[in-house]
Amino acid sequence: MSDLLQEGLQLMALGMGTVFGFLILLIVSILVMSTVVRRYSQPEIIVQGDNGRGAAKLEQIAAVAAAAKAAHRR
Repeated sequence: MSDLLQEGLQLMALGMGTVFGFLILLIVSILVMSTVVRRYSQPEIIVQGDNGRGAAKLEQIAAVAAAAKAAHRR
């Protein structure tokens, strides 16, 4: 095997090893960050107190949807 081909294969192996190592490092860092975020994040609190306006808003959305459907059928 010629020296030039051997050097090319060595350079290819070095480059592929570098990329593989970087990808492994990236995956490990993402896993660590997601574990830290899950551990220290506060649970989401859902507040239900719309003073009765939620039902009126849903009726309004339903009316708009029905009007759009009727207009589309024409």
